[in-house]
Amino acid sequence: MNTENLYDYDVFLCFASADKEQAKAIYYQMSLGGLRLFWANVTLKKNIGQSFFSVIQDALTHSEHFVLICTNNSMESNWVQEEYEAFFSQCYIPSNKVRRLFLSCDTNFDKSLLPTLLKNIQISTSINEIIKEIGGVNFQELLNEKKKLKDDILLLQSKNQQLEKKVISINHYIEENKELKIKIENMSEKFSSVEKEDVNLQKKLTKTLNALPKKKILIVDDEQTIQTLYKVELEDLNLGYEVHPAFSGEQALELFDDISPDLVILDLNMPGMDGLDALKLLKEKNNKIPVIISTAYPEYKYDLISMAADDWIVKSSNTVELINSVKKHLKEKTSNQID
Repeated sequence: MNTENLYDYDVFLCFASADKEQAKAIYYQMSLGGLRLFWANVTLKKNIGQSFFSVIQDALTHSEHFVLICTNNSMESNWVQEEYEAFFSQCYIPSNKVRRLFLSCDTNFDKSLLPTLLKNIQISTSINEIIKEIGGVNFQELLNEKKKLKDDILLLQSKNQQLEKKVISINHYIEENKELKIKIENMSEKFSSVEKEDVNLQKKLTKTLNALPKKKILIVDDEQTIQTLYKVELEDLNLGYEVHPAFSGEQALELFDDISPDLVILDLNMPGMDGLDALKLLKEKNNKIPVIISTAYPEYKYDLISMAADDWIVKSSNTVELINSVKKHLKEKTSNQID
């Protein structure tokens, strides 16, 4: 990477408007890899007053790399053709390979549809490969490392607190009576025995905590990136949540009977049975189970069926609102059960 040139975006994401949902999934996946992305749906809202061409031209200039989602739709789109031709002619530098053009295609894509200027560029069927090439990170590995470091810090803090208590106790007795110094030295073996008992007690306590029943959360969403994001955020809180994924309304109804969840997070726009129908059937099964609607389409909020939900949030990579809602409704459910 050329460190002398700084870019506003790591990636310029190009796709046909008909492939919006496919592009959205790729956007989420690359964002979780730590990359800064430009795509029209997100950026144009922040550039009111500028022409469409000016925004695209500025983004091309200030994007280090370019990813084209190759589909029949994109190959037929005049806008897409203008975008990758502009990048190829104005930004792509083959001589030093500072800025690169990547093609993202599924296995069913007909490569003969590619324009001549793109046919010699390597095609990737894995977004993770592109993320690695561009310099992104493996999000799951970072989370695992974060968790291990967190556990190590907690263990060191606990040991440090134990040592501080022992030092304070020892110094107190030494200052109070110098003769106690000899007795304290003789008690070193007893301290060692106490430490072993503390370790055993801590193991028993950990085992007991792990055996406690966890609150079950059923997440109903057909997007894998959303499933992964919500699962990581909710289970990493160490609040005793157990996440179960369902990728359709039909699967959610089956799992609802099997796992008896304590709370449901429900998307509305899904293939097959949509979220509104699923919400109605879930409430008929048990209307005491809280249902939180999580969707990118707020226009459904005032639908009569959707009003049966207990809460409503808009999808976002920032999960603070979702987590607060989950805590609130699980707490209310527990309080109602106690009453």
